[in-house]
Amino acid sequence: MLFAICADRGAPGSTTAALALASARGLPAIVVEADPYGGDLALRLKPDGKHPLATTPTVLSVTAGRSAERSHVPAATPMRQRDLWRSGSHELSEQVRVVPGFMNAEQGAAVAWPALASVLASQRVPVFADAGRIHTGSPSIPILTAAHAVIAVCRGDMGSVHHMIERLEALAPAIAERAGRTPMFLPMVVAARHHGSALSQAISQLLGASAVGPAVRYVGWLAWDPPGCVALEDGGDPWEKPLRKSPLMTSARKALHLVGLATGLEYAQPAQAKSRWSKAPEKAVDTVPSTATGAASHEGAAASAREPAPSVTRSDSGWSRPVPVGRARGDVNGEGA
Repeated sequence: MLFAICADRGAPGSTTAALALASARGLPAIVVEADPYGGDLALRLKPDGKHPLATTPTVLSVTAGRSAERSHVPAATPMRQRDLWRSGSHELSEQVRVVPGFMNAEQGAAVAWPALASVLASQRVPVFADAGRIHTGSPSIPILTAAHAVIAVCRGDMGSVHHMIERLEALAPAIAERAGRTPMFLPMVVAARHHGSALSQAISQLLGASAVGPAVRYVGWLAWDPPGCVALEDGGDPWEKPLRKSPLMTSARKALHLVGLATGLEYAQPAQAKSRWSKAPEKAVDTVPSTATGAASHEGAAASAREPAPSVTRSDSGWSRPVPVGRARGDVNGEGA
């Protein structure tokens, strides 16, 4: 499965969202920095807590030898699909591997974006691709087109929320035209942990009354937690204290639960993750994504996106669960990220 994480403007945290969601899965996942305007993940990540990643491989290696000019005819010149879990990525933790991006936009001009999207969508391990700031003319649009779901990240302030809604309204028909199906959107708001649930409900109400409402499946939230971000980037174990109990990872597990409900992505809770991984790592890599309620195909997930968008509340068990959405009942009143 391929998940495209994107943003509209500012720095709401799409890269951190990709890392947190992948780490919250508890099973193998790959994070790919696919921002066409450049990124700094290779410098930020320090798996040993001290040293940044090696200079290679990067996302430029994934489509090496495939020219951008010929990438629009993949059927005529088929490209051997790479297994990024076993080669072409860096280890961040036992369950998460990373493919960092390039440093500047000029390097992105050499990337064959349709070919990159094809490789990412073909992986046996779920891929969380950070597409950065997105618009309908962005070079990385093929990644959103190939994705099972688009996770749009925004901050909790009014401006960021409305920019996100307008961006999704523009992206929905563009993706539908290219992919021939209704896209599935899973917005995530970055907010202070005491306001995340209320903000996600308010944003869900706004989305439910917007033109893009039928394409929105769930609205989740991720905690604004700078110490947790640093610990995750420095190779901290997301399943051990203190990172496991951090606001970032606590909220990421709840957000990943919503992703699983919407797409059928398999995930493990803390008590299950390490035992399942230690017993059969190879089997875990090759497992077809599913949930206890059954696997959801790409087409089925797209069809479910046409249902009314639900909002999110907290259940007694601590997980989030969907409830019906009514009409918008006012503005977003939470704090910004």
